Amino acid sequence: MSETAELIKLMREQLGLQECQLVQQQLQHKEDLELQQRQLVQQQQQHEKDMEELMRLVQLKAATARNEENPSSPHHHPMEILDVDLAPQAQSQTKPKTVPYVPENILRDSVCDAKV
Repeated sequence: MSETAELIKLMREQLGLQECQLVQQQLQHKEDLELQQRQLVQQQQQHEKDMEELMRLVQLKAATARNEENPSSPHHHPMEILDVDLAPQAQSQTKPKTVPYVPENILRDSVCDAKV
């Protein structure tokens, strides 16, 4: 075999090896991209779940705040307050303050005494 023939044979082998390496790199790159895509889909799904949970908590907080502000409203739903400890606090905060009864004659006498 001549030098040229051997050189051509070596070049073909080298090109074959390079082509094989290139195909392997492309396959690895494709696998990496597929893995990244799966991870992004999982992250997006988790983000959507987190956002749904956040919205549920915001709505629950708003419903609880509405019930605490106006417990006698027609839109009052006791089931919206889930924390048992919050219910007694909400009721005690909305009770009117009671003024002790003072008979009228004592009030009149104390007003008259104050002017003298």
